[in-house]
Amino acid sequence: MDYDSSDEDTDPLAQRRRLVKQWHSLGESMAKTARILGVTVRQVEHDYKVLGLQCFSDASDAELRAHVSTFLEQQHLGIGRRKIAALLEDEGLRIQRRRIVDVMEQLGHRRAPHQKMKRRSYTEAVGAHFLWSMDQNEKIGFGGVKVLQALDSKWRCPIYYEVVTSLRGLDHSLFFLGAVRHWKLVPYNVIVDGAPAWCGVREMMKIWWHDCLEPVLVPHDDGDMLVERVTVTSSVHNPMVERSWVDVNHVTRKYRLEWKDLEGRKLLRGGRNKDPADLFCLAEVYIPSIKRDLDQHFAAMARRRKEKSTRNPNFPAGTWRPITGLTTDVDYSRHVDDAQIDAMETYIRAFHGAADDEPASSWEVDPLETDAQRALRADLVSQANPQSLADEYVVMRQATEAILDG
Repeated sequence: MDYDSSDEDTDPLAQRRRLVKQWHSLGESMAKTARILGVTVRQVEHDYKVLGLQCFSDASDAELRAHVSTFLEQQHLGIGRRKIAALLEDEGLRIQRRRIVDVMEQLGHRRAPHQKMKRRSYTEAVGAHFLWSMDQNEKIGFGGVKVLQALDSKWRCPIYYEVVTSLRGLDHSLFFLGAVRHWKLVPYNVIVDGAPAWCGVREMMKIWWHDCLEPVLVPHDDGDMLVERVTVTSSVHNPMVERSWVDVNHVTRKYRLEWKDLEGRKLLRGGRNKDPADLFCLAEVYIPSIKRDLDQHFAAMARRRKEKSTRNPNFPAGTWRPITGLTTDVDYSRHVDDAQIDAMETYIRAFHGAADDEPASSWEVDPLETDAQRALRADLVSQANPQSLADEYVVMRQATEAILDG
């Protein structure tokens, strides 16, 4: 029997097989797929055969070792089996748990025992996009680089992130707008820390929800809840996103150590004694690599299997992938289109009083003013053929200084 997608709109069987294929692409097991769709495992197993889907990939041990070794180098030595499984799935490989553990042991990798963070409180979230937790991370701020992140509070699913070189109010607002544009929706409410830079997010939530940020009564099975559109709190009361920074800091730690080494060799002036030219070169060289690692990290965290570890009574028992829960749960968001988002961007830029191309920080401006100077620098860096990011930064910095000295 051949699978024909032409009748999907009318044929329940075709619709089910489309969903089976979708959950397979997200890495879900046959048993979890069967529970989601309300069918038997045998039915899903038959759908796998019809669709030509495999439960596991037939990658060789050598291929698997190469992948895992690369992940340990690109990410960090603290990653465990579940995150590696998610990273492999992003490469199109579905590998058995036992094989992953065996390869990790062959490479001499044993993850340190996980340390739980004690928090004073948690926030109830009743469905998908009901509450986004947002925060900024300055762990690599020494190099003029910061990370902004939004996380779905119920499913702990990464919503959106950006690597930025400034933390103005406009940067926070455009970050939130980027998340809205990515998902084409506005969350029911958000939680942030007390930084004044989130004021634009507060303004946008007020406009989109038309309720002047007054507390809203949300019907729920266990009783109605009074919810604020924008909750401003301290870090200990925003545990979802704060906990996620632990994993992000593991990923970015290698860059921070490398930059400190450059500083010790008198090749980088960052922190309070920053030199704008140094930080411009640093951002030009390192940010693409940081984004690559964080893209990989957040994609894996969305697909990594997660056991229930929250006291939130609305989180179901068992083991879930965050992206699966987010896409199957009741959606509390308000959907918006590109025209509405574009109009909001125009408004929020005016709200902050910022021009489109206005630099946020001095180190966002290239010290070389002409195209000819920049082309010459690019040629000098290419001729030097640097073998590492640190070497490329040093060469770019030296070339910039030489051209400026004329």
